[in-house]
Amino acid sequence: MNKSYMTNFGIETGNDNFIFITSHSLDHKFPEIYDKKIDECHIYCVVDCPRISFIPDSLEYEILDNTITYIVSLEYRVNGKKKIVHFKDELEIESNIKKVKIDKYPHSDILLLDANDNIVMSCTALKLAYISGMQDVISMKVLYIGKSTGIKQKKNALERVKKHSTLQKILADRNAKYPDRSVLIGLFNFSPVRLYSFVDGMDQSKIFDDEDFFRLTRISNFKLSLEQKTAIIEAALIRYFEPEYNEKLKKDLPAKKSKILAECYTFDISAILIKLWTADENTPNLNYYLYSDKVTRKTKHNISIELIDPEIRKGFFSIGGEDWAPEGTIRRNR
Repeated sequence: MNKSYMTNFGIETGNDNFIFITSHSLDHKFPEIYDKKIDECHIYCVVDCPRISFIPDSLEYEILDNTITYIVSLEYRVNGKKKIVHFKDELEIESNIKKVKIDKYPHSDILLLDANDNIVMSCTALKLAYISGMQDVISMKVLYIGKSTGIKQKKNALERVKKHSTLQKILADRNAKYPDRSVLIGLFNFSPVRLYSFVDGMDQSKIFDDEDFFRLTRISNFKLSLEQKTAIIEAALIRYFEPEYNEKLKKDLPAKKSKILAECYTFDISAILIKLWTADENTPNLNYYLYSDKVTRKTKHNISIELIDPEIRKGFFSIGGEDWAPEGTIRRNR
C-alpha cells in the first residue's frame, strides 16, 4: 500500500512497573508485594553493572530507641580502577533489631539482627548505591532482552528467565571476562496498548474519501493479545538496544513480512511508540540508567518505530507535509 491517507494510526505502550533482581536471588522467596509485581511482568532484561560490596570492618553504628545511626564504606571498580565511597545515614528501625553486621563474602549485604541473631531485614550494597544516586554503579549495560509469554503456557518473566540457557551463558561469560561486574535481571510490566488516530487536515495532498473513512471505522476492531503485545515490545527493545547476547531480531523490525507486526499491517498502523523508563517520577533522585554499545546512558528511553517508508507514502509522523518523526526513529532497512 503506497497511498497517503489523511487519517493515520499509531500505537503506544510503556512500562508501569519494574524491578531489578540479583542473579543469585532468583530462587529466593519475595515479599507478597513483589510477587504481585513479578507476576505482571512479561519482559525481562539481563544487565550488568559494577560489582559493589561493603568493606569488612568499616561498619560503625549506634542504636538508640528505634533509630540507628551508621557509617559504612563501599568499594567497586570501574574500568579496573578501584573506588571507595563512605556512607552515613540515620533511619528508623523495628524495635526488635539489636545488632547490625556486614554479611560474609562477597560482603554484598548489611544484616539487621534481633537478640538471637535472626535476620529481621537486610540492605544490599547496590540498593544503597541506588538510594544515594551513585550513577556509575547504577548505570546498567543491557546484555539480553526476552519475553515470558507463550502460546502453550503462560509464565511470568522470572519463571522464564530462571530456565533460560542464555542466562547461564551470560553468567559464565561475564564472571570469566568481567569479574568486577554483577549480573542482574530487570523485570518489566507494560501498560495496555493505546491506539491513536490522527487526521492531518493541513495536507490536502492526502486521500480523504470513502476509502479513508472505511479505514477509520475499521480501526475500532484493532486489538492485540498479550502474546502479540509482548512480542512487539521484545522485538522493538532488541532492535533499539541491539544487546550483545540477542542473536535474533536485531534487524527484524520493521520488516515488510514480519509476523510480529502482521496485525499492525492488517489495520495499517504506521507508527509504534514504546517507553522504557527506569526513573521514579515521584522521587527524581531514584533512578537506574540503561545503556548498550549502541544506545547512550539514560533513564528514559523513548522508542519510535515507523512502519511505512516516508519516502513512498506519508504516515502518522507526517503533519502538514512535514516529517515530524522523533530523532532516532527506527525505520525499515533498505
